[in-house]
Amino acid sequence: MTAILDAAGGDTAIENSLLEADDEESLQTQILGLTPEYSGGNFDLATSSSRLAAAHLYDHETMFSVSDTRIWVESYYLNGDYDPDSIAGGYSLGSFGLTGGYEAGTPFGRVGLSANISWGSNSNGTVDAEVDASHYEAALHWREQLGGLLMFARGSFAYVGYSSERTFEGDLDGTADDDEDDDEAGFLRVASGDFDGLLYSGLVGASYQAKLGQRFTLTPLVSLEYFRLDEDGYEETGGGDGMNLIVEDRSSDSLSINSTLALAYAIGPQQPDMIPMSIEIEAGRRTVLNGSLGDTIAEFEDVGDSFRLMAPDIESAWLGEISIIGGGYDFLWSVNAAAEHEGDRTVYSLRAGLGIAF
Repeated sequence: MTAILDAAGGDTAIENSLLEADDEESLQTQILGLTPEYSGGNFDLATSSSRLAAAHLYDHETMFSVSDTRIWVESYYLNGDYDPDSIAGGYSLGSFGLTGGYEAGTPFGRVGLSANISWGSNSNGTVDAEVDASHYEAALHWREQLGGLLMFARGSFAYVGYSSERTFEGDLDGTADDDEDDDEAGFLRVASGDFDGLLYSGLVGASYQAKLGQRFTLTPLVSLEYFRLDEDGYEETGGGDGMNLIVEDRSSDSLSINSTLALAYAIGPQQPDMIPMSIEIEAGRRTVLNGSLGDTIAEFEDVGDSFRLMAPDIESAWLGEISIIGGGYDFLWSVNAAAEHEGDRTVYSLRAGLGIAF
């Protein structure tokens, strides 16, 4: 708070707007408009995109018997919110992505290369602040099937380009134009900055598909995942002395275990030359074992004293997904709708994809 007031002294309009705030909520909103993103939205957006790109590994049906070589392509969309009780610290996520790759058989299992590209944003609805993200990811994976047991592992590296823009909207008493009906005049300050991020991830797990008669299957899955996001520091421009920030580097990481159980029903009987259309319902839990979001350390350009914004904890989450699949002896199509929720955070996603063996 001290750093914000000191910096506001270099911009009379911002200083007067803070001093003339009508109530506590208005003052808190204005102060939030002078702070950078710090509540974990960038980490949530990057890891959610990477998880969706890795989801194809879990499909038993893509272990085609006709060939151990396949290609696949998927598109996905995600939308989510973190909405804590406090006025500060929330965010909304939105992203669209495309992912695909190539998998081939080896003496020790099937090995594949894949790419994932997504474009998304992390915005704060309380104030006009948004971080746009362009996500470019490359991954290497391994899969092996022994009867009903499917084992998998994946490692990935992603470059994320960020573009941040914050808008401070202030009000001044007694400075309105003559044709205004009230005694308040608004003004805007816009600060923007570009920076880079690097995302590293690792995943290992297994699932077992048990057939229950001719139509039902039951599939428990357990996986261990790790993410680390390193974000570069950056300097803002455009907002003036009372708003431009110098933000330091920030690192966040998370180690989690996922455990789910899926029940599928095949509408038609299994045939040698086709995969019958099936409906699958999956539910489970992601439990955070270790890791934390990095705190945000910044300073105003002409003040010099840095301040620290404490990040919230990374929360475990309940998971749920509904899938519809179908295909032939050498191809599989799928449509998936998923959600995860815990406390103040909810994320929804949609995926649609096609895999072909050759």
